[in-house]
Amino acid sequence: DNSSQLDTSKDSFETTRDEEQHWEDDDDLSRLLALKDALLAKTNHFDLPVDPNKGYKAKRLSIFRFGRPHMRAFHGSWILFNSAWLLWFSMSPLLPIMKETSIDMTQQDIWLSNMCALVGTIVVRLILGPLCDEFGGKDILVALLVTCAIPCGLAGALIHNFASLVTVRSLIGCVGGTLVPAQFWVSCHFTP
Repeated sequence: DNSSQLDTSKDSFETTRDEEQHWEDDDDLSRLLALKDALLAKTNHFDLPVDPNKGYKAKRLSIFRFGRPHMRAFHGSWILFNSAWLLWFSMSPLLPIMKETSIDMTQQDIWLSNMCALVGTIVVRLILGPLCDEFGGKDILVALLVTCAIPCGLAGALIHNFASLVTVRSLIGCVGGTLVPAQFWVSCHFTP
């Protein structure tokens, strides 16, 4: 029942002089005014206008600002998501070179490794939703990027046959799941 909730909008705290005189003898007015001041002070320190009824989520997006916490979350999210794209597709240009020089594989093997990378992405996306609910989008996003950067950085040392190629591609493919925590992190800071 929304009518039982306290209306915390600025207009709801406007009182007339008669109401203040009626409440003078009680502590209720002083508590109400203190609550008003506390709520207004909490919303005034944000860089963007926020909705206190929706967990202080920002009401608008201003992409050229970097104020805390809303715009920093937005910019951090898209920067980390684009970093994930670099990791995700870093192997593709190297596959033809690997095919010619070091690993005995066919074009079908390359296609199979691409499919394994995609399967890794799909599986991780299904797992990340509940993890974001539990731990938050930012922590999951950073942990996923760090974890998937390890096999990407060591790919030259780890890949020596087709099985190791498929394993490394699947692990690197998991970074494609960063869409889930990136979107979750931003949606925690902005109203729809």
